Amino acid sequence: MILLISFLFTTNINSQNFTVSFSRPSQTVYLGMDNYLSCTVEGLSCKTIILSTDNGKFKKISCGGYIYRPLKVADTKITINKKVNNKLKKIGEFFVMVRNFPDPVAMIGGFYGGNIEKGNLRAQQGVGCSYNGTGFDLKCLVVGFSVSIIRNKEILFFKSLDGNLFNEDLKSFFKTLQNNDIILLSGISSRNAEGKILYLKPVEFTIKD
Repeated sequence: MILLISFLFTTNINSQNFTVSFSRPSQTVYLGMDNYLSCTVEGLSCKTIILSTDNGKFKKISCGGYIYRPLKVADTKITINKKVNNKLKKIGEFFVMVRNFPDPVAMIGGFYGGNIEKGNLRAQQGVGCSYNGTGFDLKCLVVGFSVSIIRNKEILFFKSLDGNLFNEDLKSFFKTLQNNDIILLSGISSRNAEGKILYLKPVEFTIKD
């Protein structure tokens, strides 16, 4: 099921209100993806509503429902038109932010870096990843990572691991952690739903009791 988040726009061109709904809580759309949106115009049949833009194409999939496929990264104007006697008459316009789809980010126990309690860290089984903030529930699996534990700028522990789980050596070292110790995850590789390997940015955690 596609969740639609609505935004109400008002235009003075023909004194008609129109509502645009996106499939995520943002007016950001992404290159290389089907971006779902709906559009309704007060007092008009959906059959007469036409969306147009100079950045990509629209495909109508239902009454008021569209798929938008942009061509380039840009802040893009979308024009809402009504069809009258085989001619298009502008009703209004709105803007979307076209962006490249971001890489996933690594996390531990739902934290994407920053402070983490020692007990919370020890309760975790490994490193996860997600497409945080995109509104998409896409699969992502960490398939390898390195972990460094740093105290007073000195590296106390380093290990490269296959998969996403903490091994017994690392779990044992977690027991010795002190306040302000730093856990640095680097060399993080992940596999997306299509099987493509992605390399993620390092993530740093600070132990706070």
